[in-house]
Amino acid sequence: MTIIENTNLCNGCHACYSICPDDAIAMKENSEGFLFPNINCGKCDECGLCKKTCPMNKTQIERTGESKLPRTFAVTHKNEEILLNSSSGGAFTLFAEQVINEGGVVFGARFNENWEIIHDYAETLEGLAAFRRSKYIQSRIGDVYKQVKNFLTETNRNRKVLFVGSPCQIGGLKSYLQKDYENLICADFICAKMPSPKVWRKYIEYHEKKQGSKITRIAQRVKKNHRWAPFYVLISFADGRQRYILNNFDLFKGSWHDNLFLRKSCHNCGFKTANRNSDITFADFWGIQDIAPEAYDSRGTSLVSVHSSEGQKFFDLVKYGAKFLEVNSEETFRHHRRRNALFSQTMSERRTAFMEDIDRLPFDKLIKKYVKISFIRKVYRNVKVVLFGIR
Repeated sequence: MTIIENTNLCNGCHACYSICPDDAIAMKENSEGFLFPNINCGKCDECGLCKKTCPMNKTQIERTGESKLPRTFAVTHKNEEILLNSSSGGAFTLFAEQVINEGGVVFGARFNENWEIIHDYAETLEGLAAFRRSKYIQSRIGDVYKQVKNFLTETNRNRKVLFVGSPCQIGGLKSYLQKDYENLICADFICAKMPSPKVWRKYIEYHEKKQGSKITRIAQRVKKNHRWAPFYVLISFADGRQRYILNNFDLFKGSWHDNLFLRKSCHNCGFKTANRNSDITFADFWGIQDIAPEAYDSRGTSLVSVHSSEGQKFFDLVKYGAKFLEVNSEETFRHHRRRNALFSQTMSERRTAFMEDIDRLPFDKLIKKYVKISFIRKVYRNVKVVLFGIR
């Protein structure tokens, strides 16, 4: 029995794993480092529930009307500490704090002790810190969908739940739940692509071996000198040393743009659209200087798109904790940086060869062999960012 005929469309959302009544499905990593469902035929009674639940098997992914774009807002959190510790304008924290203050639960992605990215939940304001900042690997869902359902249906509690995840994870959660819940708010983000967790592990191993010390902290999109751009990766080590690496010179993030090690479903994504299954979409507001210069903040500006009446009510509840401005949706989505919202990534012609070498070469040699971007071009990119704020 197969869950999805074309396995290249499987995005690893965990809906099939979560829905199986016989615990017959395990999520196992393939040779490229991506999780896929694996069926234990000895346990499976072939009920077909996994196939029905898979969001990629549905005849049409549920979306709101394509003819009407969502309302969009430029948002910058008023709390400077939160703003500086966020990837862009701190919009996630704006919404998450409200849920926590109402006694609710927030689900998001964080690092575990091995610097893998996992999904987890927080019930305190302090717990939100681990979910801030971009993490460029798809998080492991595990049993999180089941935990979400438990919180939504707790007897006499009716706790509000904010679930933040990639568009495909939102699709997986909603397929698993099979119905709407008044106390659930779903927020996704404009997702460019999901790289291989195996490549990420090799990156971690490379830095620890090079430094001769264990990593104690990784922070991507660090706002050095209190500026949104240029981006830095900050890596701290157990020996007390730390490294700031310009984004385009970081071996992982710099090669991320070359599409060498993405999940195959990212090249044919079923969730690339302006309108989403989510209530709210978060994003970096690239191009804000051109679209609404009065809303630009050198410390970061978020783009918030609202897709549902529940999302709009929530935004209206929290918006006064931020500087906000409604912007022209058509102009925003026409801007070149919104391509991540609407179009799938082109597969690199070097992807197959890269994956064949993934276990043969050390990380630095692997990247240097396949990344075709010159040192001069990287310098040019960073000069544009530093001098003109252009990305």
